[in-house]
Amino acid sequence: MEQRNIPWRRLALGLLACLLLAGFTLRAEYALLPERSDYGAVWSMYLEEPENSLDALFFGSSMAYCDVMPGALYAQTGLTSFVMAGPEQTLSLTLPYVKEALRTQRPAVVCLELSGVMFHRYQGYTRINVGYMPRFSVNRLEATLRGAEESERLGLLFPLYNYHDRWQETSPLALFRPRRDQRTDPNAGATPMTVRNPQEARGVRQDLPTEEEFAENLACLLEIRDWCAQQGVPLALFQVPSCAPIPEDWMERIRAALGNGAIIADFDRNFDAMGLDPAADFYDFLHLNVWGAAKFNRALGDWLQALPELAGRESREPDPLWTQRAEHFASLLTEE
Repeated sequence: MEQRNIPWRRLALGLLACLLLAGFTLRAEYALLPERSDYGAVWSMYLEEPENSLDALFFGSSMAYCDVMPGALYAQTGLTSFVMAGPEQTLSLTLPYVKEALRTQRPAVVCLELSGVMFHRYQGYTRINVGYMPRFSVNRLEATLRGAEESERLGLLFPLYNYHDRWQETSPLALFRPRRDQRTDPNAGATPMTVRNPQEARGVRQDLPTEEEFAENLACLLEIRDWCAQQGVPLALFQVPSCAPIPEDWMERIRAALGNGAIIADFDRNFDAMGLDPAADFYDFLHLNVWGAAKFNRALGDWLQALPELAGRESREPDPLWTQRAEHFASLLTEE
């Protein structure tokens, strides 16, 4: 039987059609994905930071991005930093976050807020935490396959599945114009809370993980530590002050799992020394407002400056971008 050769022109046209379809699909994903410039997972703005320009990177949950204020830290210490955290981010997602963030930055220290150790296996914000990571990243794939609920994986692998119904509220011009979240972030990944919500009293965290979940979280924490060590970047851990801190017996278990060499700062123990007032310095029982954050960041800055990896960096020439960020944070303290 005579074989027919496929004409090269037909093959080329078919390949071109596939490329055009792929290009349109990617552009549609770009246009339909909601813009994100606060409340964590701000990858577009993080990637606007000049390469290797950050002294410290902060990871964790909303208790990191609501409480850690890089502008305030720079004003006090001259250290540059960014909060690459995500809402209720589990540690199984934090590990690929650290890996991806260190592709463009080489900080002297990675700082991780400890609330993720107390989370359940899934916290309900996986679509946001993973969906805003760079699209074709091995680390995003790891986050999807390892840390995402099975029900979320299809939409994370093919984002149009999650956001195709937004076409009715999205202008066709969005296919061509730049996104507003592709800009330098004046808050460097933080989300300052400019509202005072008085808290009646301090208690302890009530929603605790199961023993199985806690063991999984500790294993992830050790994996993050070991990966950072392989990269030559030390991991420093801290607990922010709140009105519902991690119970002390659970903190002891965390310290025991990490061993004597771990860098752990429990700022909750210094709650009164920082001058924090539950009636004035909180947005809710877990998160500080900007006035409480200003007090906490003074203690956080002292801790950072005491780390040997950051010694001497505060003596550099002032940076215009970071001067603006410091001034921006100071302006927030005057708002009521």
